[in-house]
Amino acid sequence: MALSDTIWWTKKARIQAEKRLLFNDFSSQVILLWYSAFTVCVSILEIKSPSSNGYFAVTMVSLSVLILCASLFIGNRNFKERAMLLKVCYEQLSEVESKSYNKDAHISDLSIEYKNILSVSENHTDVDFKSALVSEYLNSSDPEKQLTRLPTKYNVFELVVSKSIKFIFVAFIGLLPPIVVIFLRCN
Repeated sequence: MALSDTIWWTKKARIQAEKRLLFNDFSSQVILLWYSAFTVCVSILEIKSPSSNGYFAVTMVSLSVLILCASLFIGNRNFKERAMLLKVCYEQLSEVESKSYNKDAHISDLSIEYKNILSVSENHTDVDFKSALVSEYLNSSDPEKQLTRLPTKYNVFELVVSKSIKFIFVAFIGLLPPIVVIFLRCN
């Protein structure tokens, strides 16, 4: 496989990794905002109309502490900063890719430059690479002629399962507070 092709696929996988990290940042911020707003609203409701369940107040205090811990944990994950490093990486890879098409370019020098650029940021995951494969396949007018690598049915299956699990997890986390409050206030 040509160095230019390797660089191109690495760049595409890094783009998908950036998207993943930006989604993680956005969804975690929205969930923290939702939990905080929900806790405040339910606490106000509790003042106005106290629950008969003795565990309700304890649960709300525990939830407030968990929100604090979650916000510290999420803040330390540095999703945006990591995404920015991946963006810098794939932008630099574009430059090296352009150089690799030049017939006068020294492959060994470009290979060293490629490896140095990769060391700047974290590596993409397998799911990021499979997402790049599927995305490029779906966005190509004639993928068999334009792409050097094609996704397998198993790659598509893995990607669908991964995205479904992520969606179900985010939905579950978002719906958890109302479920807990309904359970506690009704019992």
